[in-house]
Amino acid sequence: MSFICYEKTTGKIISFSQDSDASAEAYKSDTVEIMIVGDEVRNQMHLLYVVGGELISRPQHPCQIDKTTIAADGSDAVTLSGVLQNSTITISNIDTDEEIGGQISGTDTFKTVIAGRYKLKLKCWPYLDREEIINAI
Repeated sequence: MSFICYEKTTGKIISFSQDSDASAEAYKSDTVEIMIVGDEVRNQMHLLYVVGGELISRPQHPCQIDKTTIAADGSDAVTLSGVLQNSTITISNIDTDEEIGGQISGTDTFKTVIAGRYKLKLKCWPYLDREEIINAI
């Protein structure tokens, strides 16, 4: 039998397992529930979550990013709009592995005086993570 374990409050899938009915019941707790699923779910777990006892596709993050190339002059900026409340942003310099991050919502900008490639990542459950590469030249 194939089953997933998921958080009761968020529907976030924690794990996929194959075991007996009795063993599956052992995974249940006050915060974790189980659901019997087909084997195909194993490779799709990151795209799904559980709502009302059903597997649902996670929606795309609705954030808009106006451009992916900026001048590294401290003035030109990437504008992010429609960022969901309580989103987490991480901006990583791909060349140096330096990283900054924090909470973001609504509209914000990213600008730099250091040329390079930056990975911008937005997270907000249950939406799919949004990643963009920003080139600062």
